[in-house]
Amino acid sequence: MHLSLLPNEKVIFKTRVHLFTLFQWKTSLLLVMGFGAVIVGDMYSFTDMVIVFLAGVALLLVFIMLFESFMYWFKTYVVVTNQRVLYSIGWISPFVREISLNRISDISVGQGFFGRTLNFGTIFFNQDQDVLLPLSMIAQPYVFRQYVLSLLDPKCRTGT
Repeated sequence: MHLSLLPNEKVIFKTRVHLFTLFQWKTSLLLVMGFGAVIVGDMYSFTDMVIVFLAGVALLLVFIMLFESFMYWFKTYVVVTNQRVLYSIGWISPFVREISLNRISDISVGQGFFGRTLNFGTIFFNQDQDVLLPLSMIAQPYVFRQYVLSLLDPKCRTGT
């Protein structure tokens, strides 16, 4: 992760998207299709070459999707400094954004069942009742929120 810090700027907290992003429904579906090719091939007496080809194509697609998911996880990060919040999303054409801490009035966190269980969630940056940009699948969202709120000026905040 390459950061261009301003003078007198220090990194306070770093996080990424959660590892749960590596396991997408598409990957699971392709794994099932690969095993299904082997089972159906045995049931209908396909030649070994056809079974190996179908399972190999499914396995190749699984590896491609796992690689794409890994690179997304590896290249996506969120950083809190003493002056701003920086985040970069994606790896092929990353979306990079920075928000000055004085623009943020409050932060909200949304978590579903898996998010509460595995400690990830969506972070919403609020500025005067407007949501700037939600960040999904962020690991340790409440720790992140705590660090940002501790840096905000209490007079500017709408509340916790």
